[in-house]
Amino acid sequence: MNSRWIAKRLLKWAIEYGSCFSGLAALYRKTQYYEGSFRILTYHKITDSPKTSHDVETKHFVEHLRILSGEFNVLGLAELINQSVMGKRPDPLSVAITFDDGYAELSGCVAETLQKFKLDATFFVVTGYIDGSIKSDKGPYLTWDDLRMLNKAGFSIGSHSVSHASMSDLASDRLDFELCHSSGRIYDELGREPCGFSYPYGTMRDFSAATRDAVIRAGYPWAVTAIHGVNPLAFDRYSLKRINMTCGDGPQTFRLIMKGCLDAWSIIDHIGYRFQRRGYKARPINSVHSGRSPK
Repeated sequence: MNSRWIAKRLLKWAIEYGSCFSGLAALYRKTQYYEGSFRILTYHKITDSPKTSHDVETKHFVEHLRILSGEFNVLGLAELINQSVMGKRPDPLSVAITFDDGYAELSGCVAETLQKFKLDATFFVVTGYIDGSIKSDKGPYLTWDDLRMLNKAGFSIGSHSVSHASMSDLASDRLDFELCHSSGRIYDELGREPCGFSYPYGTMRDFSAATRDAVIRAGYPWAVTAIHGVNPLAFDRYSLKRINMTCGDGPQTFRLIMKGCLDAWSIIDHIGYRFQRRGYKARPINSVHSGRSPK
């Protein structure tokens, strides 16, 4: 792990334990904002040997699900959003589980563990990685057969674009391609529309009002970001906040996160986004598989 991750990790622990032992988190949990909001958790790679800050150790992931299944109201993300859009106040301690990028283990140990605890989840996939039109050394990734199996098992599949490029860098035609072609590929292979969209990288530097409009134009019912925070009843469906699970988030840290002890990190996000590194720019598409016409 690099020094940047270590500094960020130490700051997160300071906020978590500071909020807990100062009593601020306990006061926060009594507010209507806390009680009326729902959480969306983000995972990336689940592995026995974490190598990056986004890798969550398998044993920690199992403990996270054990805690969620026993103490929280876990719903599918689309269901949770739809209930809230209809004006229904989310049940206390409501949470949805999501995975970005579409790593291969999602169809193996991850799906098996979710099913063991009877928990729903949403998987956002980069269709270029699956088709082989975009190369990445971070894989291996899911195959379309894997996704058909996950879909049949009841998990939701969403789009994470074609090439995982930072969307704020894209010209309008490439932006529409990333949104519509990925949606078309998912429909062609799975026989259903993607449930929603996840902005690649998802920081405030990686999408914009124009991006949001393009997502709506492409027909997606909602979109999630990587901006830290919870979602109150009057949320924006196309700028949903999430809480990223990272390397080192063991069961004790996870409990603090779920009790709102890290919610103050949203302030860091709003102040520090100008210093965040923008996601990778668009790369050329080596080949494309025919999909439906853009919506």
